[in-house]
Amino acid sequence: FKEFIEDRFRQRSLAQFLKADPLFSQCDKEFVDEITLNANFYTYKPLEPILVEGDDNREFFIILSGFVKLSMRIQTQDFNFHALKKGDFFGEMELMSDGKISSSVTAINNVQLLGLKQSLFDKLLELDAPREIITQTARKRKKSSEGMELQVGSLSLLSFGVDHQLVNGQSIMVINLDRCTRCDDCVTACATAHDGYPRFAREGKKIGNIMFPHSCMHCVDPLCMDGCPSGALHRSKEKGEVLINLDTCVGCTMCETNCIYDNIVSLPIAEGVDPSGEIEYKSNPSNPKPILKAMKCDLCVETGDPACVRSCPHDAMKRLTFDEIFNSTTQ
Repeated sequence: FKEFIEDRFRQRSLAQFLKADPLFSQCDKEFVDEITLNANFYTYKPLEPILVEGDDNREFFIILSGFVKLSMRIQTQDFNFHALKKGDFFGEMELMSDGKISSSVTAINNVQLLGLKQSLFDKLLELDAPREIITQTARKRKKSSEGMELQVGSLSLLSFGVDHQLVNGQSIMVINLDRCTRCDDCVTACATAHDGYPRFAREGKKIGNIMFPHSCMHCVDPLCMDGCPSGALHRSKEKGEVLINLDTCVGCTMCETNCIYDNIVSLPIAEGVDPSGEIEYKSNPSNPKPILKAMKCDLCVETGDPACVRSCPHDAMKRLTFDEIFNSTTQ
């Protein structure tokens, strides 16, 4: 069955993928056909090693889906120093040198790779555009790996982010605990902007003085959207934020279960207050239980910027991409 799927991908999709990738933009039809016929396909499970530092490698890899992390051993500990996504490549440094793997590569989630042998890689380097892209990337990676022993503090934060799959996030909430006074103005502002329902919790994973609260990261690969029976979970057409249409949400809690970051909660919707002062919740006439709705951060798309960040009086809260976190730890 695996061979059947690979053959279908070769016949129907691989050529289109190569034509859309800038790395192969100068390849003529004959070379694209050669790659299509001779490329290898690989699949890896989460945390499965792909390349191991110090071993030999004679293949160039392009990521078809998923995320991988690059790490190096410093003294007795492995430190992640980069994460790659769909369309990125690795293995070029070994093919352009002695073949010894300079950094380990590990799957973060389910990963599919395209592998090109040395002969195809060498032929690719004969073309100007691919050669420029590959050599520039190799130079940047070599520079980032140099002097890593002096960057252990920064790398610890980066490794933490990779290990907890923050690489999937496009808008990650970060709180500087040295600046934060726990005034909860951010939570209050969020609740005010969302009819009394705050869309994040000021608690989460911590490393040093940094906290990553439970707040939707608007993932590149949003697992929460898988299986939503009503289509209530969707991406906005403008900037690609992951949003929930509360009118069509059926409260099945599938998205809450699928979110590996615990950034979605299902809550009953208040309808009013009864004479005794108890809150009344919306319910279905055929079922006395309150109707649940999935809720999470929507980045305040209707107002333009997150109310929580805007309201922080101490500039303790930021919304960052994973690359911005990575760059801040290596500068």
